[in-house]
Amino acid sequence: VRFDGDASFVARAIGDLRQRSAPGSGSVVVVRTPDAVRALVDVWGPPGVSFGVMQAVKRSFDPAEILNPRAGPFGL
Repeated sequence: VRFDGDASFVARAIGDLRQRSAPGSGSVVVVRTPDAVRALVDVWGPPGVSFGVMQAVKRSFDPAEILNPRAGPFGL
């Protein structure tokens, strides 16, 4: 989905999409956006119920946190 408009409009639209996506059936991740929008929204969105499992898997394969540290939704 692409949104055009000022940063506050785009941020509200992203928030609306995230509210409409049912837990476990999808998510809304912002792939590309101006810095003004990035300042208003978390580009990854809420972590979801599987976040703890994803963090544990990342820790098991990268215990020293050398592969892309603190990047992405993991924030380890």
